[in-house]
Amino acid sequence: MLDDKTLGHLRHIVNLSRQMPNDWSDMGPYDPSQEGDDAYRYQLAYMTYTLSLTQFHHTPAYRELWRDTMARLIGKMMRWEVWGYWELTSRGSKVLDPDMSALGEGWIDPVIRQNVMYSGHLLMMVGLYDMFYRDRRFDTPGSLTFQFRPVFRGMGPEDFPYDHSKLAQVIYDEFARNDFIGCECEPNGIFVYCNQFPILGFMHYDHTHGTDLATRTVPKFKDQWQRRSTMFGKDPKADLPILFRKRQNDFIYEESEDNNEGITAVAWASVMHTWAPEYVEMVYPRARDQILRRMDDGTLGVNLAGYFAKYKEYQHNPGHHATDPMMVGVHIFGTLALAAAEVGDTETLNGLLAYADKYLAPTWKNGGYFYPRNDDLSSVGYTTALIGNALIAGARICPRDGFRQMYDKPWNDAMLAAPEICEVDFPAVLVREASYPNDGTLLRIILAPGRAGSEHQRVAFRGLDLTRTVRMIVDDVELILPADQNEVATQDLSLRSERTEGILRLTLMVNRDRRIDVR
Repeated sequence: MLDDKTLGHLRHIVNLSRQMPNDWSDMGPYDPSQEGDDAYRYQLAYMTYTLSLTQFHHTPAYRELWRDTMARLIGKMMRWEVWGYWELTSRGSKVLDPDMSALGEGWIDPVIRQNVMYSGHLLMMVGLYDMFYRDRRFDTPGSLTFQFRPVFRGMGPEDFPYDHSKLAQVIYDEFARNDFIGCECEPNGIFVYCNQFPILGFMHYDHTHGTDLATRTVPKFKDQWQRRSTMFGKDPKADLPILFRKRQNDFIYEESEDNNEGITAVAWASVMHTWAPEYVEMVYPRARDQILRRMDDGTLGVNLAGYFAKYKEYQHNPGHHATDPMMVGVHIFGTLALAAAEVGDTETLNGLLAYADKYLAPTWKNGGYFYPRNDDLSSVGYTTALIGNALIAGARICPRDGFRQMYDKPWNDAMLAAPEICEVDFPAVLVREASYPNDGTLLRIILAPGRAGSEHQRVAFRGLDLTRTVRMIVDDVELILPADQNEVATQDLSLRSERTEGILRLTLMVNRDRRIDVR
């Protein structure tokens, strides 16, 4: 059952999804150019992953709010403010290609090649949406169209039309072009971390479209990294690679002086756990212990001293030989929390959540719960918009094997047709639980008040067999509606069957938590 803080995280995500176009309140990253690791695209992606974990594990019988919110987040992902950075980034950089002597020509289309740090997340987001809701909205040609609308530069408006299938294919072509070592995140740089998201996107695309992109990609991807680096080896203490540089034909390792990234194995642990669980669980303890910081009060933080030292060094000597950690964003607190949740390390997870609630200025706003950005890298309160808006929320919601189960057991046709609660007046009414128990109960719903009030609320149920008697228990009150009867009521409850719509509507007060069992 979702507790108040978890519901608060979800309400915050819904609130952010409903902000006006170009209103990025509470989402602003340290780097306004959208090249840092807390850019809008990463926040939107991890918010979607958080909603997906909620949909799959906690409220499978409540879909309308998460479906609408995921669609809104994907819509925001398509906005120019999110992907327009690529016009310049596509020209290359000496940070990832120190041998580069001149900038490339660059291009506008953000997914056609060398930008899997955006396209991979978009594919995974659309794949999750399609797995859950199967309305095929993103299969329509042009349903994912990037609109370039310059005013004082360029040759006029341009459109780059895509859909789910075309997006999956261009990313697969990128894997193939690079002999399956992966897709470039930026020109010349292929990161282990970023390539997890298109792999997961392939898995759900294959499930919903009957293809085999993942089975053609994953073994070759693993083989390339295993043969050419320490990745996927048997040594749990091995120094692991972060990225492969194509032109230099070399790998940059976590402990290398050339490593400018705030990325360790905990970054990819939660998502790689879906397809390489044994390996992730082998390397996770060392990665965790390298960064964990035990506080005197029993909470758990992360050690940011090294990043702070790099930050100060960069201020005195900026250049392509180094990267400002503040620009990249140091998200290891949030990625560690999510990894701990996924692998079932509850001690670490609980310590990190306790730290967040004590030191990261937890904030309630419009019913939403989050941790606002704090740029003081030297303080116990440092956090990024990605951590505060999405990563901690995902960690709170993710059970053990949370990501893995979504990909091992994706929703089938029977699940899509299962009964669900709908017509919930959010945010007046919140759903703590909407599940399918194994005790003979068709549906178990727990509603919570989203705001104070004494008015009656109406919720509906879809997918029930209304040709049979329906037995509903609301707290301790039983309502029995025979198949030949349209309505039954008590002093506080009313249950009505709308057989032509296939809907059952319940009227009740939600001024406290209400449990509803449908049998």
